[in-house]
Amino acid sequence: MAMPSGSAARTPSGLTPTGVEHYYIGTDTRHEQQVDAMKLRRLCKSEESHVEGKCPAMYVADDPAVMVCQGTHLDAETSAELLDVASNEGGLAVPTETVLRAAALVLAEHGPPRHDCRSGRVPRRAGCGGPMSRWIRQGQDAEWAALFTGYQKSAHRLEAQQIYDSDSEREDVRRFVAGEPSILDLSWSIPKIRAQIAAGRTHSTVRVVVEPPTDYTRWELSIYPTFAKAGEDIRIIPIGESDDWPDGVPRHDYWLFDDRDVWWMHYDDQNGWAGAELLDDPAAIADHLQWRDTTIARSVPLAEYLAARTP
Repeated sequence: MAMPSGSAARTPSGLTPTGVEHYYIGTDTRHEQQVDAMKLRRLCKSEESHVEGKCPAMYVADDPAVMVCQGTHLDAETSAELLDVASNEGGLAVPTETVLRAAALVLAEHGPPRHDCRSGRVPRRAGCGGPMSRWIRQGQDAEWAALFTGYQKSAHRLEAQQIYDSDSEREDVRRFVAGEPSILDLSWSIPKIRAQIAAGRTHSTVRVVVEPPTDYTRWELSIYPTFAKAGEDIRIIPIGESDDWPDGVPRHDYWLFDDRDVWWMHYDDQNGWAGAELLDDPAAIADHLQWRDTTIARSVPLAEYLAARTP
């Protein structure tokens, strides 16, 4: 589930940006070739940066499809190991942990690249020659809420993750695991669903459940009946512990509104919601329409799944 809770977008635990520091890069004087000027923001620097004269670091450009590294020039012997090096290119040595920390920060901020779940192909993202995608992130609660009050026909969700983490749910999950009663606030969600159903619209969710379910999934299954009672059509795709991921079922979460607006749900490496990205590629929309139909056909109603689990 893991909807935005109104708090600022979280940075993954242990990753601390160095602050909002901006730099500009222009002419490459070593090769006398002009490169386009970019405004850079330093993401992180090496843990060894306290050593005088040694400060490997990673930057992201104003176009987030471009990252820049600052490191030590390679010696001639090591440089000779590089392949397909252009006249204005060269190798730099940067600690692996610095690169990984920078990548994690970019993923948390912008989400991972979109990919074709059927082929593994990674298409060109917005920002690589096209306009930036439209995103909704933590703190944009009004814009996010408008998606659920503004659709005209249908709202459909696929939940493929087995663990989610959000400020609004964390305490209730803890209480569930401890055998304590729920205190989850559903004062907005349930009336919203009831109003949409009363207006003749549909609201549906397909949840992939890998057996045995995680604590989070068990908690979610315990509150699903409240949503179903309000009119939401909730269905389950169970996957056995030793079973392969089923064909035709994507591994990412998304919302599909009115058969045309697809919002890819992005999560960080701590399972926190990192934002939703609107997909405008007709092929991607067609894929998600097909995946919706496939997952509904492969799923079972919530009541049937829960009844089968009851001893």
